[in-house]
Amino acid sequence: MPLLSMPPLSVNLIIIIFLFIVSSPTSHGADNENYTTCHQKKYDCGGQIKGIGYPFWGEDRPPFCGVQGFELTCYGNESTTIVIQNQTFHVLRINQSANNMTIARADLWDNLCPVELSDTTLNFTLFDFGPHPHVLNLTLLYGCVPNASYDHIEARGHFQCPEVAGNQSSSNINFFVEDLYDSYIPEWECKSRIRVPVFQEGLYAFWGDDHMTVEELVKQGFEADYHETDKFLACDSCNYSGGECGTDTTTNQVICFCHNGPQSYMCPGPGVYLLFFPQLFH
Repeated sequence: MPLLSMPPLSVNLIIIIFLFIVSSPTSHGADNENYTTCHQKKYDCGGQIKGIGYPFWGEDRPPFCGVQGFELTCYGNESTTIVIQNQTFHVLRINQSANNMTIARADLWDNLCPVELSDTTLNFTLFDFGPHPHVLNLTLLYGCVPNASYDHIEARGHFQCPEVAGNQSSSNINFFVEDLYDSYIPEWECKSRIRVPVFQEGLYAFWGDDHMTVEELVKQGFEADYHETDKFLACDSCNYSGGECGTDTTTNQVICFCHNGPQSYMCPGPGVYLLFFPQLFH
């Protein structure tokens, strides 16, 4: 009987048999250990960052449980950092359901005047800035000659730097503007400028609170979204089937660790068939 003329139930059973065959595990032992490791060893550090799984890894959670570029480091069981494009960021929060995190630059954490000044950069293959205007850029300007062209900038937007940091004259000033107004400050009037993202609500709070400093505004960080969409879609299928997402460290592709061995996409079992063919179980 041709496949197309078979009753729907028969076709579904054939598909189920096919799925079972192609998803049958090819090896055991160490692969079961990978499932157990990724399932049990979530990343924990301090009170804010707890129970973090794929795509993150670090500390006692091994690389095959996450994705390259998502390594977390815990300091004194109090603070977490991540390195992106050779810049170190403090990780303040991770929202795994929304695939985003709040991070703040470590080099500006206690001092807005580091020796090396650089823009904030992300690896856009893995990350992106949170949506505008929820996240917006500030331009921090250093060693600016006092000039009437920006006399209108509020004094609260100014911050102090040790002279040695920027090798600047004591008469020079440092201040920030929203990125939108950066072009109004001539290049030659300031020695350096860098772009730093912040939350829009944090900026509003700054202007409404006379006691809040520029340093405190920057330490609130900004949202960074992580978006390896193809891997996350494959990971959803793996999770629905009872597996643990990981990475094949040889091919750098997503892999599904199951109780009985690794699979490409999902674990075999009734949960998979219920997901795709719920009519068979009614």
